[in-house]
Amino acid sequence: MTTAKAITYETFHDGQRHWRCRTDALAWFEPSLFDSGHLVAGSTLTGKATAGRGSASFIASADGPLVLRNYRRGGMVRYLVGRRYVHTGLERSRAFREFGLLLVLEALGLPVSTAVATEVRRYGCFNEASLITRRLPGATLAEYMLASSQRGLVRSSQSEVHDCLDDKALWQGVGRLVARFHRHGVCHADLNTHNIMLDPDTRLPDGLGHDIPSIALIDFDRGSLRGSTDIEDWPDKAPAWAARNLARLERSVRKVLGATDLSDDVGERVVAWLRRGWACVDEPARR
Repeated sequence: MTTAKAITYETFHDGQRHWRCRTDALAWFEPSLFDSGHLVAGSTLTGKATAGRGSASFIASADGPLVLRNYRRGGMVRYLVGRRYVHTGLERSRAFREFGLLLVLEALGLPVSTAVATEVRRYGCFNEASLITRRLPGATLAEYMLASSQRGLVRSSQSEVHDCLDDKALWQGVGRLVARFHRHGVCHADLNTHNIMLDPDTRLPDGLGHDIPSIALIDFDRGSLRGSTDIEDWPDKAPAWAARNLARLERSVRKVLGATDLSDDVGERVVAWLRRGWACVDEPARR
């Protein structure tokens, strides 16, 4: 496995507010980026995400477009406590843990959203937390699937036509990328089509003679690092948690397509491509 070079950060405090910011962003980062009132007043807020449990906002900064995500609970409990979680220490907060995990994944060379800064606000025994990452270009796999099912085609800003539901190389590329994370021991707690980003305007070689859209994973809340697996042992000795993680993604694919008028055959076809890529059946010769 690749030896990661640690990415440095600094932690600072002001009363009950606590921040952690990557060192190379300190020159332009401002804690006010976490304040919704400041964002609206300063015309820094450029939009909001349309899906996902977390409250995500798109913001402009001196260093490019960012995503601000507030940690929120799901289910009925969100009506009782809103954004608040029991405070068990800064290092154990979901925000600080995800921030740290993203830095590790970035150092490993894995395609993820770049963590910029995080904030934890104390309220007695509780806290509220937020995370800022760089905004990735493109859209989610789920969005492209729906657009492709409704119009049959997805157009990039370069006017390139792309049908993602008929792109075997793309789906195998997604599978291989997920396997790459799994071999590094990375378990994504909510691996689904809404947390996979595609950018058709940036095409990369897949090693098998195809150019496919760049692919990245986002939203590593509650994600974890587990034991890695050598590529020589893949997929025969793939851990059980990795297989369950893949099955979760497969359910998401079927769920998205189940809301369309497409036949079940389409879903089973792309899932088969996804599995084939994850098993690295068509992987280039190992060196």
